Amino acid sequence: MTQISGVNSSTVLKGTALRLDAAIKGCLAAFPPGITTLPIRNGQLTQQDIQNKLAALNAPFVSIQATRLALHQFTQAKPQYSKDARQFLGDLHQALSGAVGGENQLLAQWGFKVKKPAKSLTSEQGVIRAAKAKLTRKKRGTLGSRQKAAIKTTGTPTIRIGADGTSEIISDGTTPASNGSVTPTNT
Repeated sequence: MTQISGVNSSTVLKGTALRLDAAIKGCLAAFPPGITTLPIRNGQLTQQDIQNKLAALNAPFVSIQATRLALHQFTQAKPQYSKDARQFLGDLHQALSGAVGGENQLLAQWGFKVKKPAKSLTSEQGVIRAAKAKLTRKKRGTLGSRQKAAIKTTGTPTIRIGADGTSEIISDGTTPASNGSVTPTNT
């Protein structure tokens, strides 16, 4: 049995394949001297006949070993093959869509998804959609940029710092403090 590159033959050969490989090597290297034929199954086979029979019996095992190696190599390289194929198919889809249009049925014959025209909403569906969006924003507490700007503080807050190091906000900066507390300034 021939060695396939990248595969250790001692880990691949098992059972019948191992015995056939050993018999082939024995027939080539250690055929009994002075004997020209051996009686096997009601026939007389020469060394060459035995070699041919062993090679024929071993051929499926060699074939499956090569197939397993090819499958292993494919499995290792499949992610790259898939990535290359997806990239090319995406480029092909864009090129075809640009040439014939994204809504052309010709794309389906190439196996690509045909763009469907956007469905226009009825006035009733539009009102329902707007109401749902408004309720969702209210429920989630999301605000638009104008609503956010309206709640931002523009003045400087008044803070009282106690002797023990605690601080308290007296005024948020929109109304002047009248109780004589300290207003921080940038110096």
